[in-house]
This record gives sequence, C-alpha cells and structure tokens, in this order.
Amino acid sequence: MPVHSEVLSHLPLADAGVRLDKATRAMLEERLLDALKVDIPILNHLRASQLAAAEVVAENRLWLVVLLAETSQHHLDFDAVSSRSPERRKFAEELREARKQMATVEWRTREGIGEGRAPIDGTVDGPERSSTQSIRARVRKGAKGGRLWLPAFPYATEIEVGTIPSLLPRGPSVGIKAGVEWMDKRSAELKCVEFDARDQQRVQGIPGIADCTRLQRDMDVGHLAWGERLRHAMDTDGVVEMPVVLALDWVTGGAVRFQLQGGAAS
Repeated sequence: MPVHSEVLSHLPLADAGVRLDKATRAMLEERLLDALKVDIPILNHLRASQLAAAEVVAENRLWLVVLLAETSQHHLDFDAVSSRSPERRKFAEELREARKQMATVEWRTREGIGEGRAPIDGTVDGPERSSTQSIRARVRKGAKGGRLWLPAFPYATEIEVGTIPSLLPRGPSVGIKAGVEWMDKRSAELKCVEFDARDQQRVQGIPGIADCTRLQRDMDVGHLAWGERLRHAMDTDGVVEMPVVLALDWVTGGAVRFQLQGGAAS
C-alpha cells in the first residue's frame, strides 16, 4: 500500500552527464543524508516518519530528492487513517518541525562557524539543535571552494562560507618542559611533556592534550637559538623549557600541536 510522503529538498548529487558507479552513488547519497541530519536535527529523532530518497535530473544536474514519509501503517492505507489520529498528527508535527529547521539552517550554520563560537559551545546534539562540533565537521567535509550547499525547498541553495580554518584563532599560551625525540628544520617530536604548574589548570579537559607531542618551529629571528637548545636536549637526552601556544583543532577544540613563541633567552 502506498505511504504518504512530502518532499523536503533536492540535494545535488552530480552535474548532468557525470557517470557515477553504484558504489560512488551510494557513498555520495550517504554523505548527503548524514549532512542533512546535522542541518535538520529532528531527522535523527523521528517517531512517526522516516526518510526516503529518489533521484531526478533537473536544471542540468542530478539531484537526490529527499522525502519525509509517514511510517507505513500495516493494516490501513493513507486515506483510511483519520487526519485527527495520533499517528497522523505526529507525522504532521515532524514534517512541520523539519521544514521549520530547514528554514533556519543558514543562520544556524553561520552561527556555528563564526569566530564568536567555540567547539565547547553547544556540545550536545538534540532534536532541535546540532552541536557546534557537528556543524563544523559537516561544513569542513561539505564545503568546496569556499561554498556550501544547504537544504532548502524545493532545491538546495549554495552559500558562500569562505575559507574554512583548520585551527582555532586563539589557543592558550603556556609554558612546557620536555625532552626531544627528533627534530627537523620546521618541527620537533617531544617526549615527557610537562606543563608549568601555573598552566596545568588551563589545559585540563582539552581533548588530546595528554598525547600532544608535536612542536612547530616558527622561522622567526629566534629560531637558530631555539634550534640549538632543541638539538642539545635531543643529543644529551635532556629537557628544554619553552613558552608555547597550544594550537587547537577548529572542529573539536582538541590539541593539535605546540607552537614556539618568543625568542630564546640567553
């Protein structure tokens, strides 16, 4: 028996004429639906409906048509179910909420990637809102050439998001003491990293901080002096104290590497 469904959006699969094998097509469809569930978080919490998809060629492009379909009634067809039934009302509520969230997706996306937000803001994914981390991961994966497709009715719309950063603009400045496993002209692998006692509280809770051992050597006026200190620590199995900035991932806020700052004291 037919199941009632409503179109949510058309999402871009490929330009018309581009041939996609079955595996590539399935991968692209899965990626689009995963992104859609971040853009429209109610889709992760459906009770009376489910997502359905089909393909269509229009406007010189292959589109994935995404529909919200009423959960099949095993013994009644659509016309036989009262519009006042709990099942029908719940389906209507989920459809209304999905379209409401789709109407605000650009605003929520821009808020999530703005400099005023951090990965620790809104860390919980729920039926009404996706976390900042989820939004940023979705944008990092989906943006191409500074542009991003977002769901809209009837067809997705492309917006300008600019360059997506890899790191947060401002990481904490801390003091560390560490040995040197190896080094080259631009980086070093540290070992036995210890934080200055005054900075330990500042780094507590940062994801990946216990495993952060990569040091980036900025090529400033003090790089030769720092190079000598690092090489001496490596050769003698000693330690070196350094003022560093902790570089944090833009999506997760996790520790990526240390960056030397300031000239080496004599």
